[in-house]
Formats: sequence, C-alpha cells, structure tokens
Amino acid sequence: EIACIKAQDEAFTLQDVPLSSVVRSIIGSARSLGIRVVKERCSTNVLRNGKISMKDPSGRISV
Repeated sequence: EIACIKAQDEAFTLQDVPLSSVVRSIIGSARSLGIRVVKERCSTNVLRNGKISMKDPSGRISV
C-alpha cells in the first residue's frame, strides 16, 4: 500500500519506475533507518503512551 502511494511521487513517475523497484527503495530506506522489515503482516494496536505495538503471526510483540 505504501509503495502504491510512493509510486505516485514525481521522482518515480518521471522515470517510469516499476512498482517492484519502488518497494525495494522503501525497504532499503527503512533498513537504513534501523527498521526491521518482515514479510508477515502484523496486526497493529496503539498503546496508551502513543507507541505502536506490533503482533506478528506467532503472537510476539515488538514496540
């Protein structure tokens, strides 16, 4: 979903970049910021302190 929105940016549309390249770009940026990228979908719950808790399919939680 994020890649579909990002693909509409002028930098990507002017070069006619395929969606798969946009996805790789976003993943690379996330990793360089220290964000762990996983293949599984996570359910998201907002905590009272404003932080986001992510549950993976095995039930593990990361904040």
